[in-house]
Amino acid sequence: MNSIVWVIILLILAGVIAVSLQKSLEAFEPNIEIVVSRYNEDLQWLKNKKFRYPTTIYNKGNNENFYKPKGCKVVKLQNIGRESHSYLYHIINNYNNLPHLTIFLPGSADDKRKKEWVNKVIKSLEKNIATTFPAEEQGDVKQKFYNFELDNWQSTHESNIKVNTEKKLFPSFIRPFGKWYEANFDKNVNYSGYGGIFAVSDNHIKQYDKQYYEKLIKQLEVSSNPEVGHYFERAWVAVFGVTENANFV
Repeated sequence: MNSIVWVIILLILAGVIAVSLQKSLEAFEPNIEIVVSRYNEDLQWLKNKKFRYPTTIYNKGNNENFYKPKGCKVVKLQNIGRESHSYLYHIINNYNNLPHLTIFLPGSADDKRKKEWVNKVIKSLEKNIATTFPAEEQGDVKQKFYNFELDNWQSTHESNIKVNTEKKLFPSFIRPFGKWYEANFDKNVNYSGYGGIFAVSDNHIKQYDKQYYEKLIKQLEVSSNPEVGHYFERAWVAVFGVTENANFV
């Protein structure tokens, strides 16, 4: 066998080994996606290397003036239901091809308080890839917030206030929070978080069928500023029925 044939054989073997090595390395990469609900934020915070995962941005604003990570997917949505609607929309439309873990973040994740919660979630995920909430133990969440109602609220993010000064909330069809909780969820949970910041596994999401999420999202389709969005913010642990196999930070 001449030297040219040997060279060809070696090149082929090298290619096979390289492909095999690449697949092996990919197997160690966590299967994670970031989902961002954006209104008027510039999303410059996504440039940080800790947000290196594939990203989908749901844009509810009336412009495209925001940072888009390389390869990200941008989906234009009607401005209804705030980030809770975006999250449920993503779950419903990707139910059959969800990654192992989805990190849900509002466009305002760079706010001082929210930034702290995001950092806690990311730091926790570096140690354990599992459903993670920046949440406080409240005892029984339903009872803790049973009488909670909210008539007025305005965005606290400077870029959003510039284009939307809306304050009046569209009231939930079921009030207060406790009665709403009883009408929607079958598990009592002890943790509640704020800011619409969390990571959830496909296993936790798929405890319920797609019709369950389709029923929930209808409550958020009524307004750009629904009271029920603030109910969801306090109840995401209950939405996914998370009682075990999760990090609370």
